[in-house]
Amino acid sequence: MARSRSRSRIRSRTTISIERLSRYRQRSWLICGIISTIILLLLVVGLVIGLVIGRKKEGAGTGFQPLPAGAEVNNGWAMLGVVGGGRRLECGWRTEDDDDAVAVSHVVFDRATEEAGGSPALNRLCGMKIRGVRIGEEDGERKVASTDAIVAGRCSQCNLTDLAFSRHAFARLRFDGEPDNARFPVSWAWL
Repeated sequence: MARSRSRSRIRSRTTISIERLSRYRQRSWLICGIISTIILLLLVVGLVIGLVIGRKKEGAGTGFQPLPAGAEVNNGWAMLGVVGGGRRLECGWRTEDDDDAVAVSHVVFDRATEEAGGSPALNRLCGMKIRGVRIGEEDGERKVASTDAIVAGRCSQCNLTDLAFSRHAFARLRFDGEPDNARFPVSWAWL
């Protein structure tokens, strides 16, 4: 009888120990889950903050990108064109003011249209990217600006190497204090 009591005590102690161990494991898993969730949330918040700050810098025109090495560089005039405003251009799609779009000289565009059998929508320049770079000086301080834009049409007022940009792309090239209708020299290359 004494043995059966000691065995029952051992069993009950073992059962209590197993229950305590089980609760301990549950708490451990719960704590690990909470800590993992907090770390994941902190990473997501950090990523969102980084993206927002990066986008603000990019939108402010501070993301200067040089012309590609080895590219044929063209020098012309940049101007605010009729690209944007929901207009359908020669390439066949509508462009809005906040698009990064550009119209190339009618001389260049028409030559490529002739090569495409006379159809502007089949023009090989449509959808190609151009990087425009502007380097200037104001009050003895060097200023730089750049923008990438997609060819969406032709500019009938442009000379051979001039470009007409959408409002958004043009704003990236403009220096502070310049009027919206400014016209300035720009170097550009095909990307």
